Amino acid sequence: MTEVPGCTVPQELADMIINHLDDSQSLQQCSLVCKSWEASSTVHLFSRLSWPPCSVCWVRPAMRGVCDCPRHTLTFDDCHDFLLSSHRLRAVVAHLRITGIRGSSGLPEVEGHEPLPLTFLFTLPELLPGLQTLEIWDLRTGAGVMGPPPNLSANPGSLDKLILAGTVLWDDRAIFSILSAFSHIDHLVLECYSSEEDLEEDIPLASQLHRRFPCTSVNRLEVLNPSYLTDVLCCLHEQLDVSALREVKVHLCLGKGLERLIASALSLEALTFMTTESPPKLPNPAALRVLDMMCSIMADDPEEQPDASQFCKFGWGEMIHNLAALHAPELRELTLGVMLRELGYWAEDAGISQEVFAEALARRLQEEDWGTFRAIMSARPKLRKFKLKIVVNDGWTSFQYMVPYLECSARTFQDAVVSCLGRDIESILEVVAEHHYNTEEYMNYYRYP
Repeated sequence: MTEVPGCTVPQELADMIINHLDDSQSLQQCSLVCKSWEASSTVHLFSRLSWPPCSVCWVRPAMRGVCDCPRHTLTFDDCHDFLLSSHRLRAVVAHLRITGIRGSSGLPEVEGHEPLPLTFLFTLPELLPGLQTLEIWDLRTGAGVMGPPPNLSANPGSLDKLILAGTVLWDDRAIFSILSAFSHIDHLVLECYSSEEDLEEDIPLASQLHRRFPCTSVNRLEVLNPSYLTDVLCCLHEQLDVSALREVKVHLCLGKGLERLIASALSLEALTFMTTESPPKLPNPAALRVLDMMCSIMADDPEEQPDASQFCKFGWGEMIHNLAALHAPELRELTLGVMLRELGYWAEDAGISQEVFAEALARRLQEEDWGTFRAIMSARPKLRKFKLKIVVNDGWTSFQYMVPYLECSARTFQDAVVSCLGRDIESILEVVAEHHYNTEEYMNYYRYP
C-alpha cells in the first residue's frame, strides 16, 4: 500500500473509507485532510448535483414552490457559471437534477417558473463530459425551453438515463428540444402527475422548438400516467429513432400515441402495459422476448352486496385474450400481474374472513376461459420464466390487514394457474404478492410464499 505524505493512513484504505461515506459533512471533512483525500472526496461530493442547491427543495418536494431561501432563487445561468468556474467539478458530475420552479424571496407563497435556456441545455454534453443521468423537473407549459440556440461543435451527447418529470403539464416543444440535445439516450422516463385542475387550465404554449439532432436514439422508454401526456406521446415518434427502441414500459394503458410508436418498433424486445380491449400491434412479433401485462380486479363491499359475485370488475379474462392475440413465438419471460383494488372493504371493519374472500375469488376464477390460457402456455415452448404477481394498491388501508388477503389471493391464483402450465412448475412459476402504499410511492412489504 502507498502512504500519503503527511498522512498515516494508506491511500488504498483511505479510498475504501471515503467510498463508503454517504453524508456530505463527513466527505467535506475528508476533503480537508490532504490533496489526495480531496480528490477522492470531490468525486462523491459532486458526482450528484442538484440545482437549485436547496435541501428543502429536494428533500421536501411539496415545499419546492414556497421556499424563499437564497439558494432557491439561483437561476440556470447561475448554475452554468458555477460549473464553468471549476474544470475539476465538471469532470466528476455524473448525475444532474434540475427544476424550473423558483421561490420568491419577497413572496414565498408565490410560485415562479423559470424557462430552461437553450444555451444551458445544448451545452450540457460538452460542459459535463461525464454526465450519465439527467433529471429535469417541472417545466410548466408556457415556460419550458426558451432562447436562441448557442454555437455548438458537432460532438454528439449521450445519456444513460433522462427523466422528464413533474407535477405540472409539459408541452411537446419543450420535451422535443430537450431530447434533441442528445443523440443517444439509453433510458427515457416521462413522468407527469398533473391534477385534473391542471388539465383544465388554458395555458398558452410559449416554448420554442429547437432541434440539435433530427432524431434521438432511445433504447428504453418508460411512461408513467400517459393520459397526462397525450399530445406529447402522439408526436413522440417524430423525434425518436424508433429503430433503436428495444423496450417500452407503460404503467397504465398504452393510448394511441404509444400504440403508434410500438407499431413502428421493429426491434422491440420487451413490453409492459395494462390490458385494454385490444392489445397493441407488433410489427415484428418474433423479436419480443419479455412481456409484462397487468389487469385490475375491483372488489364489491361484501356487506352491502352479500349475494353478488363480490367482484364488480374482473380483468383476468381480458388479459388472457390480450395475451392470445399477441403472437410471440420467441417469448422467454412472461409476467401476468393482478391489481386487487377497493380491498379496504375487506379489512378491519368488514369482518369478512380470508377464507370467504378466497372462496369468492376461486368461484369467480372458475368462470374464466382456462382452455385459452392452457393453449397459450403450450404454444410458448421457449418460455423459461413465468411470474404471477398479485398487487394490493390501497394506501388508506393498514398493511397488517392486507397481508392475509394477499396470501390467500396468491394461493388461489397459483392453484388455478398451475394446472394450465403443463411443465415443470418449480422451474417456471414464481408467485409474488406485493403491497403498494400508494400510486406515487412504492413499498414492497410482503412476498409470497
